[in-house]
Amino acid sequence: MLAATIVEKMRQQVCPGISTIELDDLVRIELSRAGAVSTLKNRMDLEYPGHCCISVNDEVLHAPPCSRVLRDGDIVSLEVLTTLCPG
Repeated sequence: MLAATIVEKMRQQVCPGISTIELDDLVRIELSRAGAVSTLKNRMDLEYPGHCCISVNDEVLHAPPCSRVLRDGDIVSLEVLTTLCPG
Protein backbone atom coordinates (compact mmCIF):
# COMPACT_ATOMS: atom_id res chain seq x y z
CA MET A 1 0.00 0.00 0.00
CA LEU A 2 2.80 2.43 0.86
CA ALA A 3 4.55 1.83 -2.46
CA ALA A 4 1.31 2.42 -4.36
CA THR A 5 0.71 5.67 -2.46
CA ILE A 6 4.21 6.90 -3.26
CA VAL A 7 3.93 5.94 -6.93
CA GLU A 8 0.68 7.93 -7.11
CA LYS A 9 2.43 10.98 -5.61
CA MET A 10 5.23 10.53 -8.15
CA ARG A 11 2.72 10.20 -10.98
CA GLN A 12 1.18 13.52 -9.98
CA GLN A 13 4.61 15.18 -10.22
CA VAL A 14 5.60 13.72 -13.60
CA CYS A 15 5.65 16.61 -16.06
CA PRO A 16 7.98 18.18 -18.59
CA GLY A 17 10.90 19.86 -16.84
CA ILE A 18 11.21 17.60 -13.79
CA SER A 19 14.27 15.38 -13.52
CA THR A 20 14.15 11.75 -12.51
CA ILE A 21 16.43 12.56 -9.55
CA GLU A 22 13.82 15.06 -8.31
CA LEU A 23 11.25 12.26 -8.40
CA ASP A 24 13.69 10.05 -6.49
CA ASP A 25 13.99 12.78 -3.83
CA LEU A 26 10.21 12.66 -3.43
CA VAL A 27 10.45 8.91 -2.83
CA ARG A 28 13.21 9.38 -0.24
CA ILE A 29 11.15 11.96 1.66
CA GLU A 30 7.94 9.93 1.59
CA LEU A 31 9.73 6.77 2.73
CA SER A 32 11.31 8.66 5.62
CA ARG A 33 7.94 10.11 6.68
CA ALA A 34 6.46 6.60 6.72
CA GLY A 35 9.33 5.08 8.69
CA ALA A 36 10.34 2.94 5.75
CA VAL A 37 13.37 2.52 3.51
CA SER A 38 13.85 1.66 -0.12
CA THR A 39 14.31 -2.07 -0.57
CA LEU A 40 16.89 -1.18 -3.22
CA LYS A 41 18.93 0.87 -0.70
CA ASN A 42 18.37 -1.64 2.11
CA ARG A 43 20.17 -4.51 0.37
CA MET A 44 23.76 -4.68 1.59
CA ASP A 45 25.02 -6.38 -1.58
CA LEU A 46 23.49 -3.84 -3.96
CA GLU A 47 24.92 -0.36 -4.45
CA TYR A 48 21.91 1.08 -6.25
CA PRO A 49 22.19 4.88 -6.64
CA GLY A 50 18.52 5.73 -6.06
CA HIS A 51 15.48 4.98 -3.94
CA CYS A 52 13.33 3.93 -6.91
CA CYS A 53 13.52 2.96 -10.57
CA ILE A 54 12.41 5.39 -13.27
CA SER A 55 12.57 4.27 -16.87
CA VAL A 56 11.86 6.71 -19.69
CA ASN A 57 10.68 5.77 -23.19
CA ASP A 58 12.69 2.84 -24.54
CA GLU A 59 14.91 2.34 -21.47
CA VAL A 60 14.76 -1.11 -19.98
CA LEU A 61 13.00 -1.50 -16.66
CA HIS A 62 14.79 -0.81 -13.39
CA ALA A 63 16.69 2.27 -14.58
CA PRO A 64 18.24 4.37 -11.81
CA PRO A 65 17.21 8.01 -11.42
CA CYS A 66 19.57 10.62 -12.83
CA SER A 67 19.69 14.22 -13.99
CA ARG A 68 17.58 13.39 -17.06
CA VAL A 69 14.81 15.96 -17.46
CA LEU A 70 11.46 14.72 -18.68
CA ARG A 71 10.05 16.14 -21.90
CA ASP A 72 6.54 16.40 -23.25
CA GLY A 73 5.44 13.04 -24.63
CA ASP A 74 7.89 10.90 -22.61
CA ILE A 75 6.57 7.54 -21.46
CA VAL A 76 7.61 7.05 -17.83
CA SER A 77 7.68 3.83 -15.81
CA LEU A 78 7.82 4.25 -12.00
CA GLU A 79 8.86 1.48 -9.58
CA VAL A 80 9.03 1.68 -5.78
CA LEU A 81 9.92 -1.19 -3.43
CA THR A 82 9.65 -0.54 0.30
CA THR A 83 10.68 -2.16 3.55
CA LEU A 84 9.27 -0.96 6.86
CA CYS A 85 11.90 -0.16 9.47
CA PRO A 86 11.71 -2.27 12.63
CA GLY A 87 10.59 -0.58 15.79
